[in-house]
Amino acid sequence: MIYSYDKVYLRIAQRVLGEMLNYAVYDCGYELNEYYRLFTESSYSERFSKGDPFVIAGMSGAELAIRVMDVPDDEIVAPGYYFEKSCITILLCLLKATDAMDDIYGGFYLS
Repeated sequence: MIYSYDKVYLRIAQRVLGEMLNYAVYDCGYELNEYYRLFTESSYSERFSKGDPFVIAGMSGAELAIRVMDVPDDEIVAPGYYFEKSCITILLCLLKATDAMDDIYGGFYLS
């Protein structure tokens, strides 16, 4: 079964995924690969891949990261903003997503 996002959600989903990785790496100190593995093993990854509007558009990237990491309320780190690092993280995120989509669908998927 192939899941694709409605055009309305595509840009939001990309932004949320980038913000999630940015928060986990730069604010919480995770290594990118370590957190990406944690995300892909979580139930949120499956919901994200199926286009669940709550996961891809109903919360910020930081909120999604906090849910994936299951951080208690009293230990939540406030998200910062790192423009140069954010651009690199978003680019890496898009490259990983593209590679994963190519592996799954053999290079043919809807966007």
